[in-house]
Amino acid sequence: MKNLFTAKKLTVLLLSLFSAAVFIAALTGILSTRESKAESVMDGEIEAEYFIGEQVVIPSAKLVIDGAEISATPSVVFPNGTVVVADSVTPDAAGKYSVKYQVKKDGKLYYDVKTFNVYKPLFQVTGNGSAVYGTEEKFGNAQGVKVSISDGAVFRLNRKVNLEELEDEIPFLTLRIDPERTGYAELDNIYIKITDAQDPNSFFALKITYMHTRVTAATTAHLFGYINNFTTLYSDSIVCPPQQGSWSGQMVACSFVGNTEKGDIKDQKISFYYNTIKHNVTATDVTGNVYSVLSLGSFPDEWQGLTDGNVYVEIFGGNFRSTFAHLFIDGIGTVDLDTDKYADENAPVITVNYNGADENGLPVGYAGCSYPVFGATAKDEEQGETPVSVAVYYNYYSETKISVPVTDGRFYPNRAGTYTVEYVSSDDFANISRVLADITVESAENAAEFTCSAGEHLTECKVGDNVTLPNVVWNGYVYDYSVKTQIIKDGKSYYPDENGAITVMESGEYEIGITATDFLGRTCAFTYTLTASPNPFPIFTVDPEEVVSDKFIVGYRQKLPEITAVAVNGNNVSESVSVAVSVTNGSVTDGYYVPSSSGDVTLTFSATANGNVTEKTLTRKAYSIKNENGIDFKSIFISNGDNVESVYSESGFAEYRITGDGKIEYLNTVLSENASVKLQTDGEYKSIKELLVRFVDINDRSVKVETRLKSFDGAVFASVNGEGFRTVVGGDFSGENALEIKYVNSLKTVSVNGVGYFAGENFNGLNSAYARLEIEVIGESENSVYGLIVEKVGNQSLKNDTTVDVGKPMIACVGDYGGNYPLGGKYLTPEITAKDMVDPELKSFIMSVQNPDGSFAVVNGVELNGVDVRRVEIELTEYGTYSFVYQATDFSNRKEKFVYVINVLDTVAPTVTTQGTYAVTSETGKPIAVANFVATDNVDSADKLTVRILVLDTDLNFTVVTNRFTPTKAGKYTVYCYVTDTFGNVGLCYYTVEVK
Repeated sequence: MKNLFTAKKLTVLLLSLFSAAVFIAALTGILSTRESKAESVMDGEIEAEYFIGEQVVIPSAKLVIDGAEISATPSVVFPNGTVVVADSVTPDAAGKYSVKYQVKKDGKLYYDVKTFNVYKPLFQVTGNGSAVYGTEEKFGNAQGVKVSISDGAVFRLNRKVNLEELEDEIPFLTLRIDPERTGYAELDNIYIKITDAQDPNSFFALKITYMHTRVTAATTAHLFGYINNFTTLYSDSIVCPPQQGSWSGQMVACSFVGNTEKGDIKDQKISFYYNTIKHNVTATDVTGNVYSVLSLGSFPDEWQGLTDGNVYVEIFGGNFRSTFAHLFIDGIGTVDLDTDKYADENAPVITVNYNGADENGLPVGYAGCSYPVFGATAKDEEQGETPVSVAVYYNYYSETKISVPVTDGRFYPNRAGTYTVEYVSSDDFANISRVLADITVESAENAAEFTCSAGEHLTECKVGDNVTLPNVVWNGYVYDYSVKTQIIKDGKSYYPDENGAITVMESGEYEIGITATDFLGRTCAFTYTLTASPNPFPIFTVDPEEVVSDKFIVGYRQKLPEITAVAVNGNNVSESVSVAVSVTNGSVTDGYYVPSSSGDVTLTFSATANGNVTEKTLTRKAYSIKNENGIDFKSIFISNGDNVESVYSESGFAEYRITGDGKIEYLNTVLSENASVKLQTDGEYKSIKELLVRFVDINDRSVKVETRLKSFDGAVFASVNGEGFRTVVGGDFSGENALEIKYVNSLKTVSVNGVGYFAGENFNGLNSAYARLEIEVIGESENSVYGLIVEKVGNQSLKNDTTVDVGKPMIACVGDYGGNYPLGGKYLTPEITAKDMVDPELKSFIMSVQNPDGSFAVVNGVELNGVDVRRVEIELTEYGTYSFVYQATDFSNRKEKFVYVINVLDTVAPTVTTQGTYAVTSETGKPIAVANFVATDNVDSADKLTVRILVLDTDLNFTVVTNRFTPTKAGKYTVYCYVTDTFGNVGLCYYTVEVK
């Protein structure tokens, strides 16, 4: 076979076409070929540069055509391609703009083009304030940005700062407080907001607070940190949810008044740093002290990390004492602040997806065979994703290059030679990137023949057989191939399972075709016929071996999976056949199996049809977790090997002493949505090198969440599903340091001692509501003994001072619950699961749903009052509160409840009118009868409405009245009637009385 690869010349050209002349040339290339360039005579000037929000006046112009000047029509082309005809524009986006002047004469179009750039300012203050770069003499001629802000104003750096690229010694912000009048604080709070550039809803914030004590007021401040939380944006009442804020516990050497109590000037510099490994924020003041401001990794539910490290920096104030507050910014990351514009001079970066091929040795093509065009994406540093255009040429580098069409993502070379794929992308500033990929195409006679062969395979079987399809070997393919299997019987298609097998459930002939398509679109097929004959014996539709648990707990019931069978006659008609189950240890009642003693368990499933019997016998294990005192919690983990000894530690927790490497498995299952285990190590039994904690899908062991804990240099590092290791806060393998691992399936997140980890971009979560728990120990030496202490699983303590099951069942909600919903809509309850950490099965798990009027909801004729838990859809026919109560009970009669409500709110205000006549004029000192007000509401009856009648007198004072009032002065009196319904909606009616 010939060598199918050849060296590929890959040319990458990154062209920064930023000059007006080149841009015009690029623009001219896309203009209609019927247009001709002409010189223009401008009645004004277009500047080369403008800022966003600055008005650009479009001067009129004439084009010189055949010696004559003819007035031209201008149109403005925005960076995104939008075209407007106007005599002025106010750009709201940065980029390269063009003004095209056009004239039509004698059926021919003439044009001229002028361009200008629009920039963002590098930094700005929105609202009342200013920001100017300069030198500050009082700070030793330091250079930086002088900032003046008022209440509601925000300083913003428009260029992104990448926190992950800053080294630990480079602060992401250095700030000084610089009051205009020394000795007087201008505000009480300074806020620094750091926002993910890709996700505006993800941010953390820092707060510098002026200390009010007399002793420290001039010299100290407090630092706080917040995550994703601003309930009130610009005030001192920013609320931090419990344990989402932190401060260093020490006061920072920083003055809000510009001096100390002794009167000497004090440098107010504070520098902030971001640690990319620990995901925390620290600060240093002028004394050199380091303060821990915010540990982002401690809040995995609130903080998922930065998208790509890029952030925007904003600064504002709260609780102002003066009209303006003055700050001085020494630096923000590595940004050069000594400029007034924010220019994008870098072209997008094009990434070609070669699908695993070597970009320096792309597969060779053959004339007459299609060739796939590799996909590509482009990302601009400032703009983000930019579109990529793709074109293919033959003899690209010659003056006579030929364009080759691309159809359905492939091009079709018709001759040997070099073909070039050109990828082009540009940003709004017309910075252009170009990537060229050269592909060698040889003549068709050089191509190796695409063939296949298959080993032994069944061509005959019986109904019910699981038939494995042949392993086909492909030869002569180019680079790679994909395989498609087609199985057809009587015009109906069948598909193999993930193991490449098919369970045949009908007799007859199956035409099987296995086809491979290589990189160049060539195909090769292996075909044969499988003949299935009738089977007189019943057939299990589910293999008991695959679905029946491999372990049981003595004395505790566990529901067996439903096993079904069918009998198929010669006419391929199926009939259901009942399946019986018998056991050698214990009993089966209503589908629940309870073993009576520890040891081997034999379960036999049998189906009978027409005198023929099909049996499947399984051997399983039963384990006892009880002794003469009650539950023996050290027996609730088991090991398949004999190198694990279970004891109780000195503190009474279950301890497993493992010789060499070993694995223990929890006998029961845990909730996938809220799985957790708390561990520690026994320092007397050598140090453990690694711990692996796995939550494994009960139906598919290949689906799992594995947390790898590695001890190194007195600390523990953790990795989840192969992602990068990060430091775990507060724990190592020295013994007595607990490590708590929690997994939330709906979020696909793991936390280890509060440090959050994502389970992987390609991980879709566990598929089952329940999971197995496995813990594996890897030691320094296989001859050493390692002590692993398990304090609890879920909410169940594994301590020997409790010999009965006192842990309540755990209830988990998958998805959102609660909230407000409209009348007349429907509400689907979320998935609610429950599990006890000792009982394999619950005694009961019931739910009740109450309507706002106190009755129980009815769905499909079933009153939802103490029924088995299910997902239901509720018709929302009443205003008010619907309550949902879930209760799980284990066989020790321990109960747990989960309750939530949804509200159907009435947002319609009551209607208030007057009935009959009433006085609109009167005299001073004469009692005036109040009009008869009538109130109605769409929901509440009159007796449920709250009515208040008030009179506004001439002194603008309100007085509450009942049915009359007496004016003491001349003037206008206004009678108001306020009516409030039970939902807080207010209706109003009023009238005026003229008093003389």
